[in-house]
Amino acid sequence: KFLTQGYKVVMFNNLDLSKENQLILRHDIDFDISAAYKIAKIEHELNVKSTFFFLLRGDFYNILNQKNHDLVKKIEKLGHKIALHYDIDIYKDSKKELINEITIFEKFFNTNVDIISVHRPDKEFLNNPNNYFHIRNTYEDEFFTKIAYFADSGGRFRYGNPLESTDYKSKKNIQLLTHPVWW
Repeated sequence: KFLTQGYKVVMFNNLDLSKENQLILRHDIDFDISAAYKIAKIEHELNVKSTFFFLLRGDFYNILNQKNHDLVKKIEKLGHKIALHYDIDIYKDSKKELINEITIFEKFFNTNVDIISVHRPDKEFLNNPNNYFHIRNTYEDEFFTKIAYFADSGGRFRYGNPLESTDYKSKKNIQLLTHPVWW
């Protein structure tokens, strides 16, 4: 639907706020890497590139096992960006531990992490996401308040259905977060 509406899918670092009709497509992988791979293949067939954010420490998958490692690398080889989905609630010093998680992720996947997505961001973080970490994140004003934001967290669109929004109909810039497990 976004492509039919004339949207150009861009990566976070390519968003140009002086233009409209741009879609940042983001996937937070909370549950199932194989579901993420299926979405990545569909997007590849549509010539769409997006960013997939993976938890280093999650309850539902081990990103460090060989099968999951290989799936993440396949997603990357399809032209998508892979990055860290970071859970700030599991650490006493989340800023220090983020550095450790980025280092592990970068070394294990031989990639550069230049943006993160925070898993279940709390109010403290959301009150000042622009200066919270030493690295860019998906909740910074540029991506979260200066453009429309829609998310399917919990299996439903909490900020309204993007395809029914005035932002979509008027071709405003949008960040769309999906979790492949729901699709």
